[in-house]
Parts: sequence; C-alpha cells; structure tokens
Amino acid sequence: MRDLAEVCPNIAPGRILRSACPTAASEQDIDIIRHKLGISHLVDLRSEFERSEDPASPLVAEAELRVSKRQGSIAQMERFEQRDSQHPNSVNAPLIIHHLSLLERSRYYKAILLKIPFATSAYALAWMPFNPSKGKSAIMAEVNRGGLPMLYEILLEIAGPELKCALEVITEAAEAGEPLLFFCRVGKDRTGVLAALILSCCGAKPEEIIADYHRSDSVVSEIALGGLEKEDKELHQLDRAVFSKAPAEVMAATLTHLDEMYGGPSRYLESIGFSREQQQRLAKAVSASRDHKVNL
Repeated sequence: MRDLAEVCPNIAPGRILRSACPTAASEQDIDIIRHKLGISHLVDLRSEFERSEDPASPLVAEAELRVSKRQGSIAQMERFEQRDSQHPNSVNAPLIIHHLSLLERSRYYKAILLKIPFATSAYALAWMPFNPSKGKSAIMAEVNRGGLPMLYEILLEIAGPELKCALEVITEAAEAGEPLLFFCRVGKDRTGVLAALILSCCGAKPEEIIADYHRSDSVVSEIALGGLEKEDKELHQLDRAVFSKAPAEVMAATLTHLDEMYGGPSRYLESIGFSREQQQRLAKAVSASRDHKVNL
C-alpha cells in the first residue's frame, strides 16, 4: 500500500492510496485501513470472476456495495446491497466498495483481435471452429510480443467508461474529505494505469509517474489479467518474465502512447468524457492547498 502523495507534492497525504487487493486483509490490517488511515471508500478494479474467488472478509462484511453497470458507452454506479453495519470492525464512517471492472473477457479478446496483425487474426479465427486451442495459441504469441504496453493500450481503449466513473468517485470522495483506496488484484497493471491518470491530473511529471509505477517491480511477482489467466488454459502461455514485472520503460511507453494517440493524458481523459473542468476539480479536491490549480 502506498500514498499517491509520496509521488506528487501537489496531493495532500492520506487522500488517495493504492494497493493490491485488501479483501483478505488480516484483522490488524483492517484496523490500519479503517481506523488509522480512515479509509471510507474502496475502488475495486477487478473482474467479476476475481471477486467471486474472494474468501469471506470482515472488511467486505461491513461495506455498502456499489457496482458499475455498462450501458452502451456509459458506466454508472448502482447501489447493490447494504452489508452488516454492526460488524465489530465497523467505524463511524461507512465503508463503500465501488466495483468497476476494467478487464472483462469479451471486450479484452475483441480488442486483441484488432491490435494484432490481420493475418494472425484471420488465421486464429479460421481455426477457432475446428481447433480453438491452435487459434488462441497464435494469438498468445502476439500477446507476448506486445507485452505490457499493448495490455495497457487495450485497457485505455476498452475501459474508458469505467476509468471515467472511477475518477468521478475519487473526486467526490476527496471533495467530501473521505480517504479512498483503489486496487486491482496485485496492484500493478489496472491500478498502475489509473494511478498514472490521477497523477497526471494532479500535475505530476512523467518521470514521477514512471517512478511510481516502477516501485511495483520489486514487490509484485504475479500475473493478473482479470482472472483470464486462470479461466483460459491458453493464457498459461503468457510470458511470466514480461507480465509479472513493472519495468520503467513500460509506463514510459504508455505515456508516449497517450501523447501520440490522444495528444496527452488530459486529452485522453477528455475523450472518455472526463472534461478539463472535472480534471481541475479532481486536482483541487486532493490538493494540499484547495486553492492549488494545475495547468493541464
């Protein structure tokens, strides 16, 4: 777990934190999350499949759940259910878990087919009715070749509505003075992409964003693709040496992609419906000085 204020001096400590999945946290860790840090919001970027594997959790037991529902190109949060507010770990401030899946099977595979060379896509699709394993293996070779930069490009393309919704949740929590923690399964890929967008809104320099991402390189050694790596045997062919790391050059490539494809992170956010005004609102809400203004 780490505070984005450690990266960007424009952000006040204790406003926004990132981590790997905390739902299996110990009682001691829950005490830190809820009492010491005062976390009131958890933004869960994992897929439905990943969440279905969660063990019974005291942290989740006390929470209100809000689930993102995709309607066309819009993701909206819906209140799902109220959990046990009388749970022993409950504190005065309610805990709200916002589920916003950034990586779902159907959207991911469609995006891959558009990313990889046409000849490979055609070959894979031709084999699917007769030998799906052979078709998927051809795709996997391209996935390994594209590595993490291609994965992050796909996330930016297919998860725009969910990223916009996550940024809106973060803004509203910060304006209410309610600390927030966002996470995926291992806290590197989906979490890293969202962290980069938040930091960009808050005026962080590219080298600061890259350094924050690279910090995960020494603490993460797992692959997490929304549970697809467990569901599909062909994804066992993923190059672990590539997908379990967080090299600085990967985030550098992602920032370059944002510059070349969209004109920079700010224009990317505009393209998904998170306006310049909303970006300034987020920066102000999390700022150490509420009068602070970031030039986007």
